[in-house]
Amino acid sequence: MFVLFIRHGQSLANVAVDSNAYDASSSRYADAPLTDLGRSQASAWEEIAPSWEVEEVLCSPLIRAIE
Repeated sequence: MFVLFIRHGQSLANVAVDSNAYDASSSRYADAPLTDLGRSQASAWEEIAPSWEVEEVLCSPLIRAIE
């Protein structure tokens, strides 16, 4: 069996951390959506994934993972 973990693309929370605007005590970024760059990163998998023999997909319920 082969297991592959793929992380979500860039989210608004990632941008906030990188710009030092992230506040860990706030829930503002708890379910942050993807940025345009993050959606582009995620869609890059669309070209590769169909060639895999996928038996099961597990996904976080957070919006950035579902996108």
